[in-house]
Amino acid sequence: MVDRIVRSRRKTLSIHISPNGEVVVRAPLLMPQKLIKQAVMQNSKWISRQRDEYFRRQAEHPPPAFKPGDQYYFLGEKYPLEFTSNSAFSRIIELAGCFKTMTAEPEIIRKRLIKWYRKEAEFYLNERVQNLSELHNWEVSGIKINSASRRWGSCTSRGTLNFPWRLVMCPPEIIDYVIMHELAHLKEMNHSSRFWHEVEKMCPDFNRHRKYLRENAHKFKGF
Repeated sequence: MVDRIVRSRRKTLSIHISPNGEVVVRAPLLMPQKLIKQAVMQNSKWISRQRDEYFRRQAEHPPPAFKPGDQYYFLGEKYPLEFTSNSAFSRIIELAGCFKTMTAEPEIIRKRLIKWYRKEAEFYLNERVQNLSELHNWEVSGIKINSASRRWGSCTSRGTLNFPWRLVMCPPEIIDYVIMHELAHLKEMNHSSRFWHEVEKMCPDFNRHRKYLRENAHKFKGF
């Protein structure tokens, strides 16, 4: 039932389903194997439900094939991929009702899409961070775009905000929530009640947005 056990300098045990469907147990360095097995058995029904949900979502949103007919999200909307023989699109993606590019092998299409998303993320997220930080009186050192597959954002002690390019797949209000979440970390580098108070001051509906991300993250998982 368990695919992987990761031991570290932590105090408690946790069980979660990874983005690729693995059941991962994170345990303290010295926790006996017997206690780990007991915890897994006690949570066996929950694990089964979570795995069933994972496979349901995979069937609902299968991995992209990077072929015509695939649909990809941008700012919460889905757009189909279309191929063209026009050599002007040999290295680029254009979005105008659909993602359009010249015919190529799937891996090449994947790289073109990532390049396009990164460029759009740089532009869109920089603009939204600037607007929201000015609106709520936060000082940001800068932002960086990365390829993180599990985190929606992070904040460094120097005031730099990090976001995955796939964030721009999400609806605008969800993107704004993630940005405000990271802005709050400029004051509270934790998830204490003080931190959530800072989030709520900027985003009174943050609980609704958190729920949306939990339920829909599989749609915006990138590739």
